[in-house]
Amino acid sequence: MVRVDQAVEARLTKAGRHFVVLVDCDKALDYKTGKSVSLSDVLASEDVYADARKGLHAAKSDLLAVFGTEDRYKIVDNILKNGEIAITAEHQRRLINQLKRQIVDAICRNAINPQTNTPHPPARIEAAMDAARVPIDIHKSAETQVQDIVHKLAVHLPIRLEVRELQVQVPASFAQSCFHLLKSYGTLKKQDWLSDGSLLAIVALPAGQQEAFEKALGNVTKGNFDLKIRSL
Repeated sequence: MVRVDQAVEARLTKAGRHFVVLVDCDKALDYKTGKSVSLSDVLASEDVYADARKGLHAAKSDLLAVFGTEDRYKIVDNILKNGEIAITAEHQRRLINQLKRQIVDAICRNAINPQTNTPHPPARIEAAMDAARVPIDIHKSAETQVQDIVHKLAVHLPIRLEVRELQVQVPASFAQSCFHLLKSYGTLKKQDWLSDGSLLAIVALPAGQQEAFEKALGNVTKGNFDLKIRSL
């Protein structure tokens, strides 16, 4: 159980009544997102408040009216899953840094420098995000923020989101292993097993992944493959 002086509030307003419990910020967020965490580890106290700062406990009649029970763990479960958790400044800083790394990685995978047709290095993307003062929304996933952030970065460096269709042909001796590789890197849009046993396939993948894809394909086939970029 976390110490009360290190806890944050988890709040729920329902039927015009306010309910508050004191919790460990990180563990409460883990619990809310479905991770396996014991409620006894989440709580700083089993008390349910109407106003925690004033020390005013929620009335039993209100708990019964809103939650249909006085069972503290069922009530806390409801508050955590359906209410809001106050995020500490430290947790917010860590979350922003984590999301930033995920966004940079997603941009490197999905975008290219149109001047060179290659991905920008992560350090360059991160520097451009800092220069553009790109805001990161901790309530959204990295993937949902990529398009808007790339648009903002375009003021500071040449960049474009792009999906490429590649036509790939590999010899029969490598066809089966390459088939799984194609699906792991992108969307397999077409596959033809030719009379000699070789595989002719069309795969769509983020442009930023092409270099890594070709390297992986070369490792599997020992360089024995043919690749062409198709016009969309």
